[in-house]
Amino acid sequence: MDRYNLIRKFLLAQIEQYNMKKMANHYRKGTVSLQEAAYQAKVTIYQMMEYLEAEKINPPSQSDEEIVHDLKRAERIFKRIKEN
Repeated sequence: MDRYNLIRKFLLAQIEQYNMKKMANHYRKGTVSLQEAAYQAKVTIYQMMEYLEAEKINPPSQSDEEIVHDLKRAERIFKRIKEN
């Protein structure tokens, strides 16, 4: 491998790492979902999951009210699906 390709490969890897780190911070804050973070970082969901696991980044925890709200929303969606 020539020097040009080696440098190019190194730079592309660094850009990918930077993008994953940037989007992982947004994910940690709860401003984006896992899917959105992976999409914005231009990596697969699986690559993003591996990065988050390696960096020990967890999604933001939800309050009890948020969990109840999400469950009620899911229940309404399932009822609509069942009716159709």
